[in-house]
Amino acid sequence: GDFQSAVEAFLTLVRELTRKIHDSVPRDSWLLNVQEGSQIVSVRPDASRLSQVVAANVYAVLFDGLDGLEAEAKIPPLFTERALECARDMSRVAFGPKDTGIPVRVVSRERARSVTRNTFTHVSEILDWKYEDLGSVDGTLEVVSAHNGYEFRVFEPVWSRPVRCAFTEDLLEDALKNFKKRVEVQGLVRYTKEGIPVSVSVAKITPFPDPK
Repeated sequence: GDFQSAVEAFLTLVRELTRKIHDSVPRDSWLLNVQEGSQIVSVRPDASRLSQVVAANVYAVLFDGLDGLEAEAKIPPLFTERALECARDMSRVAFGPKDTGIPVRVVSRERARSVTRNTFTHVSEILDWKYEDLGSVDGTLEVVSAHNGYEFRVFEPVWSRPVRCAFTEDLLEDALKNFKKRVEVQGLVRYTKEGIPVSVSVAKITPFPDPK
C-alpha cells in the first residue's frame, strides 16, 4: 500500500508539473515502466505527444523543487498546492514507526534526490498554516543553522513541537548566546487553524530569567 501510494504521488506530481509548464499537453503523454521484480518505476515522454524540450523542463523543475523542499519550507517555482501534497505523500512512506520505511529516491541520468522526512516537515509547514499575526512563542532555543538563511528551532512546551524561526544576521549573536536556553521569540507568527504556531519571522529574542 505504501509503495502504491508513493507511485501514485510521483505520477501525479509529474503530470501536475507538466500541466503547469505546458497546459495543452495530454494527461497520457508520459509512458510508465515498471521493472519486473524490483521497486523501480520510471516514466518517459511519449515522443508523439510530448517534446523533449518540455520533458527536460519537467525534469529540471521536478529536481529543483525536490532539492528546495528538502532544504527549506519555501514553495518551489511552478509547484501548485497539489504538487506539494504529492511531494509530501512521497516523503510520507520514507519513514514510519521508529524511522522505518521505504527509502524513496528520484533519479535521472544527470541527477538523483532522496525524498526524506525533511520534505514532509517542510511541506507540512507550508500547507498547514492558515493565518499569521504579530505575536510571540516561548520555548527552548535549539538547532541554530546558517544553511539557506539563518534559522533556529524553538521547542514549544505547550504543543510539544519545534517551531522554525527565521532571523537576520544582526540577531545571530543573540541566538548563539541563548542556545539551549528558554527564550521568548517575538515577530510575525504563522499559525494552524487550531492556533498552533508553525513558524516565526523573528524580530526580537528575549531570554527568560535564570531559573536560579
